[in-house]
Amino acid sequence: MPRSRRQISESGYYHVMVRGNARQTIFESDGGRKYFLDCLEKCLEGTSMSVLAWCLMDNHIHLLISDPDGELSSVMHRVLTRYARFYNALGDRVGHVFQDRFKSIPIETDDYLLEAMRYIHRNPVKDGLCRNPGDYLWSSYGDYLIRSGFTETATILDLLGGQRQFIEYCSQETRYVPRFLKRLNSDDAIAIAKAATALDDLHEIRTYSVEKRNAYLAKLKAEGLSSKEIERLTGIGRGIVQDVPA
Repeated sequence: MPRSRRQISESGYYHVMVRGNARQTIFESDGGRKYFLDCLEKCLEGTSMSVLAWCLMDNHIHLLISDPDGELSSVMHRVLTRYARFYNALGDRVGHVFQDRFKSIPIETDDYLLEAMRYIHRNPVKDGLCRNPGDYLWSSYGDYLIRSGFTETATILDLLGGQRQFIEYCSQETRYVPRFLKRLNSDDAIAIAKAATALDDLHEIRTYSVEKRNAYLAKLKAEGLSSKEIERLTGIGRGIVQDVPA
């Protein structure tokens, strides 16, 4: 079966996730994590891309990427190929290191960008590895406090208003749920819709002009929500939703 085309972000921002093959551990040591970050930094040289947030878990990776010139696929291919060679050589292994191709979610609003950043930094908290995002060493959280490393922190800090606001924002639970899973429960669908629209009451969309309403419906469809899910969340008839291009 041919692969589906990767969704393109008009803003150039993406939430990227890479998982180990069969959910296997891809970082056996801190040395492996350091090597991956070195690969990522070197492969970004000479490109227009930048990394706004990152988190290296044992068996998966989260990245928040700015890609204004459409270089994401080529850069990620180089990064993952280099790391896979390192990983296999280190353990005298053969075969695939990563599960399929990397996943990417387009991010089109400032609110969504901030939510994705917070989700990435709170991923170790969600998985029970620490109580606070700043306690986990292998994320870009520390870069925002001391402005070191290759993480591009200015965009997020400007949106939030500074480091103090960044700390406060990341201390709170996120409503963002990345659409990496094929099946969503009701709470996840609501969280995705609210993060994409920045609306607390999704039924407000029914009161907007046709043009504005359809723009919001297009955002929801772009998140991968089905017409049935959108109808349930907004109260707008499925026929209307289906006529709106994603």
